[in-house]
Amino acid sequence: NEQFKKDTAAINAYVKLKGLDPVFDVNHIGIVFINRTNNLPPRADSEVGITYTGKLLNETVFDSNNINGPVSGFVQGFSAGLQLMPVGSTAIMLIPSVFAYGSAGKGSIPGNSSLVFNITLNNVIKTEDQKAQFVTDTTAIYNYLNTNSITGTTKDASGLRYLITKAGTGTPPDLFDRVKIAYTGTLMSNGDQVINGNGQPAENFDSWVVNYLQAFQVALKNLGVGGKATIYAPSGMAFGDNPVNTGSTTIPANSVLIFELELQDIVN
Repeated sequence: NEQFKKDTAAINAYVKLKGLDPVFDVNHIGIVFINRTNNLPPRADSEVGITYTGKLLNETVFDSNNINGPVSGFVQGFSAGLQLMPVGSTAIMLIPSVFAYGSAGKGSIPGNSSLVFNITLNNVIKTEDQKAQFVTDTTAIYNYLNTNSITGTTKDASGLRYLITKAGTGTPPDLFDRVKIAYTGTLMSNGDQVINGNGQPAENFDSWVVNYLQAFQVALKNLGVGGKATIYAPSGMAFGDNPVNTGSTTIPANSVLIFELELQDIVN
C-alpha cells in the first residue's frame, strides 16, 4: 500500500508536468488516447499485435519493439491497459510499479519503477479455430432469427446482432462512462437461463462500458438511460471457448447467448 501511494503520486506529478489528461482505472492504470478508433478492445484471452516504446518516468527508454503476444502474457498493468484500448488505437499507458515489475525490477528497470508506454494496438490475431467458430456462431444466429421469425435486428460490423426494444433517453454512454446495468443471459441452443445480474461502480470496479463483455459494449453504445436491448452474441463476444462456472450453473464452451440488457443509469 505504501509503494502504491508513492506510485500514484509520482504518476500524478508526471502527467501534470507533461500536461496529460489520462483516464485512470481503480488501480491507477492510466490511458491517454492519441488516436482512438471505434473498434472493440481485445479480450483477456486475445492474441494481439502491438508496437510500443517503454520508458521510466524520467524518460529513460528501456525497450522498444513490435511484437505479437497474448494479452494475459504481459505484466498485470500492461494486460489491463490493453483491454481498455480499442484495436487500432494509439495511446500513452501509465502503470504503477506494483502492477509492473514491483520491487524486484527487471533488467534495466529498477525496482519500484512506474512505467510509461507509447503503444499502438495494431490488431487482434484470430486462430483458425476461432475463425471457424465465428462462422458457426453467426450462421446459427442467422438461422435462429429466421426460424423464429425475428425481424428488425441490427447486424453490427463485429458479427453480433441486436434488437433495441426500448431506446431510452439521452445520449448513449461512451466507452469510459460509468454505467449501471441489469442483464440476463440464456443459451440460444435450448433457452436455458445461465446468468443474470447487474453491474455498477464499486470501490474495486469502474463499471465503465469498456469493462463489460464485448456484446454489451456494442449494445450500450446504442442505448439511452432506461434503454433495453436483446443481444444475439457469438461465443467470442460472450464467454469464449472455455466453460464458465456462474456459481449456480456452467456455461458451456463456445456458447451462443441471448442477452436481455438494460442500461439503468450513467453515473459519472
